[in-house]
Amino acid sequence: LDKRHFDVVGLKQDWNFEPNDRWFLKWGFDLKSYTASYDYFSSKLNSYWVSPDNEIVWTDSNQVKIKPAGRRMGAYFANRFRLLSPLTAELGLRYDYASYTKDQLFSPRINLVYALGKQTFLRSGWGYFYQSAGIHEIRVEDGEDQFYPAELAEHWVVGLEHVFRNGIVMRLEGYYKTLSHLRPDY
Repeated sequence: LDKRHFDVVGLKQDWNFEPNDRWFLKWGFDLKSYTASYDYFSSKLNSYWVSPDNEIVWTDSNQVKIKPAGRRMGAYFANRFRLLSPLTAELGLRYDYASYTKDQLFSPRINLVYALGKQTFLRSGWGYFYQSAGIHEIRVEDGEDQFYPAELAEHWVVGLEHVFRNGIVMRLEGYYKTLSHLRPDY
């Protein structure tokens, strides 16, 4: 038996403001309300999973019947400005809240663009990117009946971009990403 359902209602708004050609601001928010229902039963679930404490947990049958509900809110602000003629910086901050996971998260971000010429740019960036579990992501088939805290990815990016005269853009990027606060792996 595996019956699942979820509903979401949301509102999102983004704004941009460019007071001059050296300064650009962007900000916004999103609000969402969620409800879900899980009705799951399996009598022959011969599986195991590795807990956050690295313990192996075996299960032979599983029944989960829950109706989680909650809200998510996100807000961000970014300030892009030209420091020197060839160098532009963008500093940003995002806040995310999820009531059903109890996540309250701040994610800083920094981006730099250096113009090597009129059509060639060197780009770099760093930032935190949190991913809270969705209301529909409880793995009831593996015996879960609760949410885990948000996973975190820290990104480092460096790239070279060239804009050709015909408008085609070519970008070569490399990135390094570290992951932490990972959910159990089944």
